[in-house]
Amino acid sequence: MTTGREQHYIPKFYLKRFASEESLGHFSVYRLRDRTNIVKASIKQQAREKDFYGTEGLDDLLQEIEGQAASLLSMADTESALPQKGTLEYDYLIYFVASLKGRTRTAAKALSVAMGAGVKNMMLMDSSLRGIVDGLTVELTNPQKESTIAALRSANTARDLSCKILRTNGKIPFVTSDNPVLSYNQYSEYRKLDNGTAGFASKGLQMFLPIGPNAMLMFYDQRMYKVGSRKQVSISVIDPALKC
Repeated sequence: MTTGREQHYIPKFYLKRFASEESLGHFSVYRLRDRTNIVKASIKQQAREKDFYGTEGLDDLLQEIEGQAASLLSMADTESALPQKGTLEYDYLIYFVASLKGRTRTAAKALSVAMGAGVKNMMLMDSSLRGIVDGLTVELTNPQKESTIAALRSANTARDLSCKILRTNGKIPFVTSDNPVLSYNQYSEYRKLDNGTAGFASKGLQMFLPIGPNAMLMFYDQRMYKVGSRKQVSISVIDPALKC
């Protein structure tokens, strides 16, 4: 990979699923930092950065995952069809979600901060270094790459999550962002869990990924939640059968 290449940390094929019907190369964007609404923003210009993963990137692996995921998301949205859990296709879906969760600026910053704090805490154990720790900045040189690799490596523990398609009635569409995977854990709301609540192996984990204005994938720990009936693949978000 050559230096200076623009790399999308949110895939273009995924963003195109939210494109305007009148102009497939554009969609509406609300920019939080300055509260600006851009009615017709170019998809090509969104969620990208020069050498985001560095010159030794993950492009080949990510492109393979995205290539498989593109058809799976299309089938889920248009045909309400999902691959069987335990199949290679289902694993590709899990790894795609993991890649989205790990390759964002938010994930990269969180990892860099955590690693920096860990290094400084270790330095504090040496009395001769305590005087310089407060003014020291410790961060990863390529946190984007490291957070993506970490997410993909740990995604194997999420392969046992079940998945359903949530649908709107069309009046209020789903939206996405530059940090598209929402992790939650209802099970932990009133419980103290020792091993975290949003990791791939966390008991009670839920992950939500919008795949278009009218459809969202919900991954969940079936030991903790009932989402519709066992045979239901697609569920309306206002359906009384949706119980978590």
